[in-house]
Order: sequence, then structure tokens, then C-alpha cells
Amino acid sequence: MKKFTILILTAAALSLSAPGFAVVPDAYDDLYQILMKRYAGTIKQWSDGDPASSFSTVYKFDLHGWISEIKDPTGSFTVTYDVNRTMITVEGKFYDQSHYLCRFTLNTNREFQSVTIDNGASKTKTSLLFTYGANGKLTEKKVVLTKDGKDKTLNLKYLYNGNGLLTEENTYENGDVLTYKQEYVCDASGCVLEKTSFYKSQFDNKPKLTEKNVYTYDSANNVTSVKVYDYNGTLKDSMNFAYNSQKNIVEKSHILAGGKVDYATMYHYSGDEQKVLHSYTYKGGVYSTVHKFLYDANGNLIQKYRFTPEGKLDGFTKYILDQKNKITDEVYYNEKTQIDYTLKYTYDAKGNLTEQYEVYPDNSKGYRYVYTYDAKGLLSLETDYDPDGKLDSTYKYVSNPAGKVQELTCNGADGKMQYRIEYLYTPEGKLAKEKKYNQDNMLEYTYQYIFNHQGQVMEERKITPAGDIEYGYLLWYNNKGRLITKKEYSPGCQLEGHDIYTYDAKGNLIQIETTDANGSPVKKQGYQIVYWE
Repeated sequence: MKKFTILILTAAALSLSAPGFAVVPDAYDDLYQILMKRYAGTIKQWSDGDPASSFSTVYKFDLHGWISEIKDPTGSFTVTYDVNRTMITVEGKFYDQSHYLCRFTLNTNREFQSVTIDNGASKTKTSLLFTYGANGKLTEKKVVLTKDGKDKTLNLKYLYNGNGLLTEENTYENGDVLTYKQEYVCDASGCVLEKTSFYKSQFDNKPKLTEKNVYTYDSANNVTSVKVYDYNGTLKDSMNFAYNSQKNIVEKSHILAGGKVDYATMYHYSGDEQKVLHSYTYKGGVYSTVHKFLYDANGNLIQKYRFTPEGKLDGFTKYILDQKNKITDEVYYNEKTQIDYTLKYTYDAKGNLTEQYEVYPDNSKGYRYVYTYDAKGLLSLETDYDPDGKLDSTYKYVSNPAGKVQELTCNGADGKMQYRIEYLYTPEGKLAKEKKYNQDNMLEYTYQYIFNHQGQVMEERKITPAGDIEYGYLLWYNNKGRLITKKEYSPGCQLEGHDIYTYDAKGNLIQIETTDANGSPVKKQGYQIVYWE
């Protein structure tokens, strides 16, 4: 089954915690995500305040953009790596001079094999071992906590449905005593709609709700927001995502509970909104990460560079093209110019993509996708195989006489339908409606798009099977065709509020102002842009 990835992002561009809280955590996965953020040499040092302040978090980076030192309100730590970065060590002292040591060991697929943590401050030791199933999915994680010479063992078990989608994550203590539980609700396409967390104490008869994450998507299964609620249903924070008319992401931002923008990443495209020319990440209005993209004379992307703010080149991705300007190899290099992995593509005589697969330095392969076309050269079938070569899912396409897809049907490995989507178009060929049906062929929802006389979307609606508008957006553009106002309305067509967009002379977004239903300002976020020219 295709993986529609949820974009779970950190609470800040560099830090997973707010000022005043520890960055080096016992939560090994949070620490690992910090360490694996490659900033490609963009900065030498970053802090969320005065570096000399005991309340500030400070990161230092090596010349390759990897974190080499961390100072946070709890202590100072150094980070070392082996040549292949399959063993990573974080070691240092807390301010009470107690010792801290964390070591990650990864397998050839760069999945956790084991993790050990020795935390002198809490006088605890933790070891973790990971078990994977034949399909490569994590099935069990064993955690041993040692304190005062006594061990406590936790067993985390993961359950999946027939489509291979995670449905439950259960934590057991003392063998078979369930204490933690996470439940996942997915749609037929595999998109996680809700993740609900529960905890059961010794005084509870059953696990109680502690937190809930809610995800929303656009009609292309792109995540548009992730909202986190506490056990009372109070919003804690959220992530927002925006896309251009070509469904390419143009902005992602982290919003704190009070509505303040914590950080944002902006993407600047070419005039056709297809080619990314630069990307910028901002925190507090100052950019910290820059990427630049190189195209050949035919408009083909051939290199993607990572630069420091001073313009120094670090790592890169290389694209190899055939004589017909088709990408045959997409090679990813690390900071030592060693290959991390390669995506390979093959085509038929007509130039249609027929196969795509992943190859790693040890010659192991990942997922493989095979494409079949009809006599007109239109995609009619996609067949997906897992890394073991077993059938994963199929996608059947039916196109109208104009060559546009009018129906998509997804079937699982067992041949049973998982979902179906119908596409309806205007006489001009613009997408007017998308109707999604579940595995029982029952209508789930309809997306409707209404256009102005210039062919721009002026209204978007999500409609329930009963025909009611669940929510909608009204959009206005300036004389250059750029979005300037977007208003959201709720059931009953009641206006909820709107966003106003301001651009500079080069067409880059420099401000978003959000107002409530009465027109009163709610928040304003400005962006500073530095150009290479």
C-alpha cells in the first residue's frame, strides 16, 4: 500500500523544546531526530537567546553541518559519529557534574538496532532492542530500565490491519500488564486521521485519555494541518502546511498554542510554480538554512546544493539523465560525498516510466513500482511490491477521452478494493469535483472547486454524503494572479476568519496577517528574504 506520510515536525527549526527545557532527553527518538537534522554547514552556532545565558539552548555545528556540541539549561554535551554514521554517541555532563552517555546503533537499513542510555542525573540506565517482521515493520520493542540495581522491563507491541496499517501500539509492564495504549484511525488510503493516547495507572480500571492528534488533508492527500489536544480537548500547538496551484508545498509553519508562529520554511518557485529555485528556513525572522537548485538548458533538475549563509557548498544530490532528458538515476550523497542510496528509473520506447526502485550501497533494494499503460500511452495500472518482492497493492486508472483520470481504484494484495476516487471536470478540463468512496463503495466525501472567469479557484468546498458543506474557503487574487486573501467558513456558511498575504517586488511572500470573523487582527507573521543576486 502506498505510504501517505504524515509530516510530524519538531517544535522549532533546531530545537525540540522551548527555552528553559532540556534538549538532551531520555526520549531517544527525539534526541536522534535532533542529531539527524543535517544543516549542511549553514551555521556555525545557533541559540534561542544570549548564548551566555543559562536559560538558552546553544548548538554548535561541524563544517559538514552536523551537530557537534549541545548546551542547554541542563548541561553541555559533545556528539561523535563513526564513518558510516551507524553508531552515534552523545556524551557530556549535567550542571551537577553527573555523567550522560547515549549511543545509537543502526542496521544497514538505518533502522534502530539498539539504543543505550546512561543518565547520571537520574541514576538510571536504559537499553532498547528492536524486532522487525518479515515485511520490515517494527513488531516489538523491548526496553529495560535499571535504577538502584533493579530492572524494570517494558514490552511494546505493534498491531497492523490487513492493509499493513498500524492500528494499535500497546505497552506492557511486568509481562502482560497493559499500561499505555495508542490507537490510530486511518482512512482507506492509509492517511492517519486521528492518533489517541491513553494511560492506565494502578488505580484505573481501564486506560484514560491523555492526548489526541488530529490530521487534515487536501484532496491530494497532502497534510494541511496537525493539531495536538490535551486530555481536556484544549489545543496545545499545531503545524500548518500550504501548497501552490500545482500542489507543491510553499510554506510549512509551527504554531504555538497562543497563535504565535514558532518557525516557518518558505519555498520560492519558478514562474510556472513547478521548479524550486531556493528554499529558506526562518526562526524569529532570520534565515538559518538555504538550498539552491540547478537546472540544465532544458529545465531539468540536475543538481541540488546545500549552502551555508556565506555561500559555501556542502552536500548535494545528483540527477543522471538519458539522451531523452529522462532521469535514470537519482543519487544522494552525504557530507563525505559517499552515496547514501540511489533511486533508479526505467522507461519504455515511448518514454513512459515503467519501473522505479531503490538501491542501497550494500546492493539491497527497497520498494519497487511497476507501471502499465494503455494503447494511448495513458497510465492504466500501477503495481507495488515490497522489499521482499511480494505484491503490496495495485492502482487501476481509467481516463476520459481527453486523457484525464476519471477514476482511480486501489486494491490490496488480496485483490479487495481499499478505496475508489471519481474525478469530474469542467468543459475547460479543470478539476471540478473529487468523490471518494470507501472499501464498501460508500461515498465518504466530495471536494468541489469553483473557478472565476480567469480560471483561478475562487471557492473550495468539502461536502458530506448528505450534501452538507462541512467547510469551505473563499479566495481572492491580485492583478498578477497571486493569492492575497483566503477566508474560511464553517457549516451554515458562517465566516470564521481570513488570512491576508503580502508579497515583495520579486513575488515572494513577506507577511501573513490573520484576522478573526470580526476583522480584528489575531496574528501577524513577517519574513525576511535574502537573495543570492
